[in-house]
Amino acid sequence: MTTKQYFLVNLSKFVIELVGTAVLGVFYLTIGNIQVGILLGMWIINLFGVAISGAHFNPAVTLMLVLMKKMKSQGAMIYIFLQIV
Repeated sequence: MTTKQYFLVNLSKFVIELVGTAVLGVFYLTIGNIQVGILLGMWIINLFGVAISGAHFNPAVTLMLVLMKKMKSQGAMIYIFLQIV
């Protein structure tokens, strides 16, 4: 499978990673460094993201999945890029 085909097949996963990370960032910026705000943001993105992409919005979690060989490195590069953006 080429990179383009892999990207198109997993497009919904990549979009939810990007949106989920952005939602968490928005909650952090609007509510501040209050645990309730961060918890609320994590709850919302996990609620919607777990069924689509596995809801690992942290690049460290993605890296560990690659090291444990539970995720292909080809997809992990895209995930990590979208999580950092």
